[in-house]
Amino acid sequence: MNAPWPPPTKAIDFAHETKTPQVVKVPDQPLYEIAIPLAVRGEVVGLVDMLVSRERSNSAIRREMERCASLIPPSLRTTASAASR
Repeated sequence: MNAPWPPPTKAIDFAHETKTPQVVKVPDQPLYEIAIPLAVRGEVVGLVDMLVSRERSNSAIRREMERCASLIPPSLRTTASAASR
């Protein structure tokens, strides 16, 4: 079966071009598109493309950032928050 390939998306195009994983918001959808190039000796030989829910992704990121923040010793928390201002 010789089905035509769909046109590449912005994430796929950029991941192929840069040979690095790319995450792009899908316009008018509550999704992120993640494109991960598979390279051998610097040549892209394939690509993994997936769609993930923004809500669940943001929730997981927020949860992990809170977990990481809780690992910072109290004596360093004020220094870190003051330095970021």
